Amino acid sequence: MGTQTGAIGAEATSGEGHITGYGTKAYRSYVLNALLVVYILNFLDRGLLGIVSEPVMNELAITDGQFGLLTGIGFALFYSIVGIPLARYAEYANRTWIMTICIALWSGATALSGLAAPVEFGGVVISGFVMLLICRVLVGVGEAGCTPPANSIISPCMTSDRP
Repeated sequence: MGTQTGAIGAEATSGEGHITGYGTKAYRSYVLNALLVVYILNFLDRGLLGIVSEPVMNELAITDGQFGLLTGIGFALFYSIVGIPLARYAEYANRTWIMTICIALWSGATALSGLAAPVEFGGVVISGFVMLLICRVLVGVGEAGCTPPANSIISPCMTSDRP
């Protein structure tokens, strides 16, 4: 097993030549705890819109079907579709930067979701529902870019040749 460099650093070996992971134990713990926080926020963000469903539906005058689109297929479809190429990209690109950009996109889209309202562009009115749907799609894209690189980062942290 060769030495790999990347987001985590150089391999650490025990006195017997076994690979025990990348970096120090404290650094590996820091990385895993940081990824845990990202996963927790990822999970909470998915359900957040459901918690505030009634006020959102009343404010934007959307139907139950439209709300289902916001919390279901509008989010999950793009999360699933974008996750595959991002996972492939994470194989050879800088996983830390992929996650940083995706977390920034996801955070910005979540903040913009709170500002969703009808908007007029050159006489054409875009409904608050469409604006919120665009934000939810961007949240899905941003969140999709966190799981594959995180799994790729975790794997070398826990690598061991021990049986």
